[in-house]
Amino acid sequence: TKEAMGALLDDTFGELLTAVAEARKLPESELRTLVDRAPFSAKDALGAKLVDRIATHRQDTQRLAAGGSINWTFGKKKKETGTMRSLMELLKPSELTKPPKEPHVALVYAEGQIIHGPRRKGFGATSHVSSYHLTSVLEELRDSDRAKAVVLRIDSPGGSALASELIYQAVKELAKVKPVVVSMGDVAASGGYYIAAPASRILAQPGTITGSIGVVGGKFSLSGLFGKVGLTSEVLTRGARADLFNLARLWTPEERAVIQAHMAHTYGLFVSRVSEGRKLSPKEVEEVAQGRIWSGKAAKTRRLVDKLGGLQDAVSEAKQLAKLPSTAKTAVYPRPMTWIERLQEGLGATEAHAQAALGQAARLDPALAPLESLLFVLPAWQGEQVLAWLPILFTLR
Repeated sequence: TKEAMGALLDDTFGELLTAVAEARKLPESELRTLVDRAPFSAKDALGAKLVDRIATHRQDTQRLAAGGSINWTFGKKKKETGTMRSLMELLKPSELTKPPKEPHVALVYAEGQIIHGPRRKGFGATSHVSSYHLTSVLEELRDSDRAKAVVLRIDSPGGSALASELIYQAVKELAKVKPVVVSMGDVAASGGYYIAAPASRILAQPGTITGSIGVVGGKFSLSGLFGKVGLTSEVLTRGARADLFNLARLWTPEERAVIQAHMAHTYGLFVSRVSEGRKLSPKEVEEVAQGRIWSGKAAKTRRLVDKLGGLQDAVSEAKQLAKLPSTAKTAVYPRPMTWIERLQEGLGATEAHAQAALGQAARLDPALAPLESLLFVLPAWQGEQVLAWLPILFTLR
């Protein structure tokens, strides 16, 4: 069995090397050396000719669109006809499907752990901030002529460093064309603070937990437990660090140094993002960073936030920055789901979205209110998957 698996690994690894070497126009011997040096930062990958450029998704699509390669449109979906989905579209209250036609403030919620990838759907899905979803919404608002300012409501302890960077770039690009006001909820720390840094204004409650400018990383090692119960494992690899996150062993000193170097790079990037967004020197940021958390009140005295206040204060601030009248409307983006959509999603809407949708539905049709309330109190199945593999690279802290 070991011989068969080894032969299969040799063939698969060889095919991979040949394909990548040909595509990247690199000698296979050089590529083998690069494999043993992995993982790489984006800058190091560029220097090794493994990637062609470092850019955000929006920057790359704009470059392609400028060259006539693609026709890119944000925020529009293809219409479906003759399907159950089209029937559900007809059942939606029309007032919920379109934003106000007049100038208004857009309210966007970022609640839960920050993850890289699409939204998790279905029963048991927990509240999270999807980099795919949130950046798409922010890009749509950047191109909107009606949304004159954006309030980003953040209630997140952080999560994926990559996802936080992607959302940071989207917030930064948005703030270049219209005011972006961050309203911090109970927690806006680590990645939650990372995505707030480039905003035009940051408001927090006195008791908000924020800051936590740092990086934490590691992996679970079950080698001691395996030794106690007499359990052994054998891992076949190709590439010096292919089993970097193998649970059955500790890191070697060299591997630990590699991980620490990546963490230091991420931490340095975090500090620079805060320095740029908050207009503080790197030294000033370092004094309040190092993973330390602050209350909203303490964060204000250290210039990590601009003002103390709640969501309504943030909306008022956004209207002032955009020179909108105090009577201007506020619209939730993406629009709150109807009860049919929430049922379809497995009751996965966040509490804030649920409250917003409930209030709008009740105003449009009072008869819907009891049904809406019933849907929100129905217990959703909260079963979690049993994790048999628990590698942790690093996340913002």
